[in-house]
Amino acid sequence: MESVRRYVVALTTASRSTADLFLGASPRAGLALLAAARVLALLRGRDYVVPQDIKDLAIRVLSHRVILSPEARMHGKTTESVLSDLLNSVPAPRG
Repeated sequence: MESVRRYVVALTTASRSTADLFLGASPRAGLALLAAARVLALLRGRDYVVPQDIKDLAIRVLSHRVILSPEARMHGKTTESVLSDLLNSVPAPRG
């Protein structure tokens, strides 16, 4: 679980350092993502969270918690596409 927590921290930190987001994900957004992932893991019959749970929920949970930069919007980017790029750029732990 610790590696999954570090993954969530890395994702939220990356969201705060990309030029495509005017406002990145807060620590509370990371906690919300972890909480949602715990529920998803239970629905999938597990009592532990795996990185895929985070990947499956990150865009849905974080998209309304970040603000797209005006420049990114002018270039036709969406919040979802920026978050998808972050998910692809931040390495997930194995497991």
